Order: sequence, then C-alpha cells, then structure tokens
Amino acid sequence: MKRAEDLDGYMSTQELDALRLHAAQARTVVEIGSWAGRSSHALAETCPGVVHCIDWFRGTPNDPEQEPRVRCAALNGEGEKAYAAFLENLAEFLQAGKVRLYPLESVVVASFLGPEIAPIDLLFLDGSHDRASVVADLKAWLPFLGPGGVLLLHDRDYPSVQQAVADMHLTDLEPLAGSLWKWSLHSDQGVPPC
Repeated sequence: MKRAEDLDGYMSTQELDALRLHAAQARTVVEIGSWAGRSSHALAETCPGVVHCIDWFRGTPNDPEQEPRVRCAALNGEGEKAYAAFLENLAEFLQAGKVRLYPLESVVVASFLGPEIAPIDLLFLDGSHDRASVVADLKAWLPFLGPGGVLLLHDRDYPSVQQAVADMHLTDLEPLAGSLWKWSLHSDQGVPPC
C-alpha cells in the first residue's frame, strides 16, 4: 500500500507523522484543505474512524502568499487536476468509506455536516490561508470540536494565520513538527469567544 509520502504535496514527513499520531487517537476527523490528498492519506492511514475531507478545489484566490498555480486554480485547471488526483490517491479509502470527500466551501459544509458528526476529535485546518478565511473556518468548525478534541493548524509561519489565531483568542498553542500548531479543547473550557 502506498503511503502519503509517495504522493505530491507540501507537507514534510515529520508533519505527516504528526498527523498520523493524532489521527490514530481520533474517531472523527475533519480536514479543511485536502487538495491532492497527501495529508488526507496520512490521516486515513491511522484513523480508526472516518476522515471527512473538505476542499472546494478552486485554490486560494485571496491568499497573496500562495503560489499563482494554486491561487488561480479555478481558472487554470489546477483545481480540476487536484480533484482528479485526490480521487485517485484516496480511492481505496473512499471505497472503504474511511474517507468522505465534500468538494464544497468549508463553511457551507460546516452548516450541515458539523451537527451531524459532532463531536469532532481532530480538526485539521489547512485551507485558504488569508486571515478572513482562517477566521471563518475556525468560527464555523470549532463549535463542533468535542471536549479533549484537538485542532491542528498548518503554516503557523504565515502572518495571516497568526493574525487569525489572535482574532479567535486561541491561546496555549503548541508548536509541532514543521509549521504545525496544536490547540486542545480541555473538558473544562469552552470554545474561545469570537
């Protein structure tokens, strides 16, 4: 069986290992920003439950730090290529029902899927990295994170991600491998005020 490292993508082996470690302890995983499926594959390799993958396959039009190929994916065909690659790369997991793909905007999916699958054990956020999108994703999905649930964020070195985290009043963030951040919802706390 192929591993996530065999697929094209941006995440390092250390980051993929961190995803595997956390997914192994989660029955319900939500990934925002799946693209061609490298990180999705890592999550599905160890998750004993279901990995819900959300990507609209239109790139990140409002993210000035993203390379033009991905930023303009809705116009240049890269989004369609990524969608086809995801289906191929995750075919075995999709057929087994271990991975479910929602090719829609994250906040739209949160409105109908969040209440259905809550509580979420692991929320991995790696969608659009502009400040407004990160805040919108956090506001849409954090209410469905269960006590003891874990939020992992990718690209903590992006100023826009740092600003969004500050906007959401997320404290006690723990740096993990590469550019991952970890935040846990303790059983005695609620979701931070927006």
